[in-house]
Amino acid sequence: MAKLVKHTNGRFYVHYHDGSRSRQVSTKCTEKQPAEQFLAQFLTGQTPTKDDLTVAGILDIHYRDHGQTLRNQAATLSRKKILTEHLGDLKAQQLTKARLNRYAKARCVKRGTLRTELAHLQAALNHCVRDGYLSVAPVIDLPRPSPVKDRILSVDECDALLAASEGDLHTFILIGLETGARPQAILDLTWGRVDFERGQIDFLPEGEEQTSKRRPTVPASERLLGYLSNMEKLHNTPVITSGTIPYQFKRLCQRLGLKDVTPHTLRHTLISHALMAGKDIYLVAKFVGDNVQTIEQRYAKYRPDYLKEMTNVWRCEQK
Repeated sequence: MAKLVKHTNGRFYVHYHDGSRSRQVSTKCTEKQPAEQFLAQFLTGQTPTKDDLTVAGILDIHYRDHGQTLRNQAATLSRKKILTEHLGDLKAQQLTKARLNRYAKARCVKRGTLRTELAHLQAALNHCVRDGYLSVAPVIDLPRPSPVKDRILSVDECDALLAASEGDLHTFILIGLETGARPQAILDLTWGRVDFERGQIDFLPEGEEQTSKRRPTVPASERLLGYLSNMEKLHNTPVITSGTIPYQFKRLCQRLGLKDVTPHTLRHTLISHALMAGKDIYLVAKFVGDNVQTIEQRYAKYRPDYLKEMTNVWRCEQK
């Protein structure tokens, strides 16, 4: 009798007896649902083919081969679980536009969230084609990106956030306002990457490679270094230990009456105020780990000389 057994490497294997001795074959799956599908085909004498692979199996292979190296594992696993629950039994060729429209209606989430989930699915499909698990991947029509939020904090609002916060939340806000680092980069920061002697902070975790969302090494302000130097420090332990910072930040903003403010607003605020102060756009981009084109497109309007050359056109002609 064949049965599924999960090995120490995290994968399920089919254990069976061929009449003379015990044998085993890998399902190449780390989750039970796609492994059971493999077992069902195995028991009927079928060898699973590329066209037989379900979305659950595709997502499982993608996570096994690539997903575990991604940052923010909780979010990655959450998307994988949601996609599996809604689409897991389907095969790649069944991911039609009509079916994905039904998925969108069933999810009833914001456009940006839906885009992120479907992009995750597309990445998994493409990965399985590249590695030979699928013959072809359908092209998913992703929703348009959500419009960039223009909300930035005034100096008074920044001061209010700092004055009303304490502990890890205060540390998070101060680092965000002083460095413009992405929220997850701040939460991932460890003491071993805060160089007090050189006055620098390295936001890239040891052993990780840079992605499109760069995590640069930046100089820290005197205010930030002074604050961090007074904290209790243990080498390579997180600077921020609380796991509820996003929730705490949301509650604080509600208490202060700050609308449309998210942790990412701290980054927008630093970039915008730096340009308003006349800082060079190239240096701003380097400091926050972004490219000049993106900063130009999203934030150029905050520069004091923005399009000033286009004013008083008619007055110039009359001279």
